[in-house]
Amino acid sequence: MRETASVKKSIEIAELSDEAFELEYSIELAIENLKSMEINRLSEVDFHKNLWKLYDEEKDIIFYFRFNRLEEELQGKQLNQLETLTLVMKCWVASLLVQYHFKTVQTSFRYVLDELITTECFRMRLLEDFIEKIMLKGDRTKSSIASALLNFFNYYDNFEGAKEYLNFLSTIPSSKPKTRTIPTVKDCLKFAWVLNDFYTQSNNTDWKYTYFYPVRIWWHLTTVIPIRIGEFLLLRRDCVDNEGNRYYLYLSRIKNKKSRAKKTEVERIEISCKLYNMVKEYIELTEEYGYSKTLLSYRAYKGISLANKLNSSKIKRNPNVLTRWIFHTILNDFYDDVIATSPYNFTVRSVGEDSEQEIRQSRNNSIVFDFERRLRPNDTRHIAFLSLMIQGFHPVEIARLGGHDTVYGQRHYQQHEFFLTDSGISKLIKMFSFTGQFLKGHNSNVTPSNNISNIGKMFREKFIFSPAKTFKNEWDKLEIGNCTAIIKDCQTQCFRCGYWRIEYDEFIEKRETIEQWMLESREEALALYKTVFNLHLKLVSKVYSKVNLKLTNDLAIHSKRLKGLLENIDGFTEKYGSWLEDE
Repeated sequence: MRETASVKKSIEIAELSDEAFELEYSIELAIENLKSMEINRLSEVDFHKNLWKLYDEEKDIIFYFRFNRLEEELQGKQLNQLETLTLVMKCWVASLLVQYHFKTVQTSFRYVLDELITTECFRMRLLEDFIEKIMLKGDRTKSSIASALLNFFNYYDNFEGAKEYLNFLSTIPSSKPKTRTIPTVKDCLKFAWVLNDFYTQSNNTDWKYTYFYPVRIWWHLTTVIPIRIGEFLLLRRDCVDNEGNRYYLYLSRIKNKKSRAKKTEVERIEISCKLYNMVKEYIELTEEYGYSKTLLSYRAYKGISLANKLNSSKIKRNPNVLTRWIFHTILNDFYDDVIATSPYNFTVRSVGEDSEQEIRQSRNNSIVFDFERRLRPNDTRHIAFLSLMIQGFHPVEIARLGGHDTVYGQRHYQQHEFFLTDSGISKLIKMFSFTGQFLKGHNSNVTPSNNISNIGKMFREKFIFSPAKTFKNEWDKLEIGNCTAIIKDCQTQCFRCGYWRIEYDEFIEKRETIEQWMLESREEALALYKTVFNLHLKLVSKVYSKVNLKLTNDLAIHSKRLKGLLENIDGFTEKYGSWLEDE
């Protein structure tokens, strides 16, 4: 196993926080996060102190975080939550410091602290003053303030005017598109295929079977239900149950624990029998390692690491909880010690070397990897959100499944338009039953190469084409290609239809027209996506709980059209994609 390398930190804060505040767990996690940081001798960071100093050696700058400002400037305001808020701010900042540059965190900290003070912790009577002040800012500053506050509200929102402040903040557009934060569909599909194949071929007596099991549960749960990695790691040991032939997951939404006025958390979620059995098997496999407060066992991780002489962290303060850092280590180990080794032997970019800029740069030098970008713990949450949207779920229901008391989080769907146009998206959304078949004939006993997309003629005919209902001499010749349908009940363009066939020579001859068809189809998919997204915005722009039947019906219709179009595009790409690569 390899020691998990430090992940390169972002310079722009995301609107969605990776964590949410829960007093006991968050303080413990914050202390661990601070200890995990590489602190130089000029930095002073102690969770229990109100002044933190972080020295940037490269820029020769010290960044200060003064947490006592809150109590100093709001004394006498009859606020009874200042002590708790100071703890919240410390935990929030600690969660950001392991992800972002010091300067980015300090800037966001100042924005949030300033607004906490000027609005007296987001009181309703000061909302209009807040809006007026923010609207006077330049577009870039407005966007930066909104991103910082949205991230903070996503972490903790127990304030009198949280909903109203969020409604305003969600109207402020991002100043520029966010950097892509999730791998391509192809990388996700290959990951899922390897994961499935690994657990099909492995024996549960192999230490790797148990060691990587948290990754298996994480993938199957969080690609369907958009829960935060923090919520996943806090699942209790007895988090699943069954009633007859129905199976349930009990999930404590840590973001909603402070909200006394609302009861919107999803405490019991129906899951598949397959996922239920996975959880039960993992519990059985890890019982021998001793007590665990959470489903995922830190003691099992530590025991397996020691027994197999793996690189592992020092003893934790609380061995009853497996932290995000450790889970990320296990996830990266899966790439390095399963995906990149026999029998799969895929090439994978190293940890911390898979930014968009680095990927583009290496491709310009003709260096391409089978896995260009590794999954991060919260990537699956984004995939689940996008999947629910395309499936036609109402934004209110998506917000509830995602653990939001408000729906401002819908904004982040816009970040993933690139993901929508990747081939294979419909397979990912339908949670395709990944087998070797999907990797175009790749066999686990054969070392794959970078051109795994080449589909052999026999494989295409055997696995991809649905059998023609007529003999070849009965096919109807079209302007491009042939129609094999007995009864013509045309509901889509010919090349999107399952009855459409074309010979290789004609395909190559008319490839320019076919490529134009594909381009127009992808543009149509993007247009439908934007329509669906705009319907989401309309549905949440007025009253959160109000049901607009016409908009809801329009959402269902356009989502169905989008889903169908994506399936058509993917079907065509599977059948003929390799021909487009031929000269």
